[in-house]
Amino acid sequence: MKRTTVDTNVFISALFWKGIPDRVIGIFKRQEALLLLSEDILAELERKLSSAKFATRVSAIGTSPAEVVDTFRGMAEIAVPADVPEDAVRDPKDRMILACAVGGKADIIVSGDKDLVVLKAYQGISIVTPSDFLGIVNPPTESLLDEPTTE
Repeated sequence: MKRTTVDTNVFISALFWKGIPDRVIGIFKRQEALLLLSEDILAELERKLSSAKFATRVSAIGTSPAEVVDTFRGMAEIAVPADVPEDAVRDPKDRMILACAVGGKADIIVSGDKDLVVLKAYQGISIVTPSDFLGIVNPPTESLLDEPTTE
């Protein structure tokens, strides 16, 4: 089972816009991969969901930022973040994602953040987009049409 750290942007996209990010979260709900989060990531998620930018959207889905965070906390193993150098990634806010992944011995980081995705890997941990993650965890199966025929 893939040990996976997920960036907050994926959770927010899953909540409000569904699509591929929602399918990524479904993988953790079905326990097809292990979700690794840190208290820092959960706090950041709650801060973002509590912002004026998302207040109306959170209210519209009939929940609170704290309830959303509690739901994700319940799906995750909480990792103790590792120390990550300041120059590991361009945006200092992304260090918490790397720190959680390293501390939790993750196999994969899933993010829609270009500053992270451009790295492709950090300390042996693959950094992939939500679409790429779906292909890794649930690779497409071959079609019956692709099967060789026997004569």
